[in-house]
Amino acid sequence: MVLPRQYKHDTDPVADLIAEASRIGFPLQMHYGTDDYAVKGADVEQMVAIARRNGADVEAYAYPGARHAFYDRTNAEAFAPEAAELARGRYLAFLGRHLAAGPDRAG
Repeated sequence: MVLPRQYKHDTDPVADLIAEASRIGFPLQMHYGTDDYAVKGADVEQMVAIARRNGADVEAYAYPGARHAFYDRTNAEAFAPEAAELARGRYLAFLGRHLAAGPDRAG
């Protein structure tokens, strides 16, 4: 996932997030809006596939019509309350499963 130039800072040490996906070997949950200007579904699917090949437990959720920062209540343009509430339930359950398991059993 290479961010468009206008959304990337020159000093960002990660040029391509998809290239980093092969280093993911831990539980990961991703949330994105289908109308996000930077995060694209095809890129997320590619990252998920690469991380899963590496043995990572990965979940990815798309929120139809949601924009970038859909969870940010301070951003009136992007905030999507229904998507945010669904994402919150999903990430709290994810954290509960993986943090309760401890570092040796998270997976």
